[in-house]
Amino acid sequence: MLNYTPFSCSQNIQGTYPIMVQIFICNADGELLNKSNETKNIRWMPLIELKGLLESNKGLFYPMHITTLERYLKMKLKY
Repeated sequence: MLNYTPFSCSQNIQGTYPIMVQIFICNADGELLNKSNETKNIRWMPLIELKGLLESNKGLFYPMHITTLERYLKMKLKY
């Protein structure tokens, strides 16, 4: 039996192929990868800085992640 509750789910039903993203909140250990074919400008940042980036330029983010990031910030920052 498998049972889990993601923090957020997003699904793209348009375009070349459908995709579903399931997001979980977790604690992470270890070092950040310096480079990957799935990352661009990866780094840690304060939540208030993330909020500012989302408000000023959503084009910096993968479109399917924007709603989840806004939901997380709303929960953590109470905005």
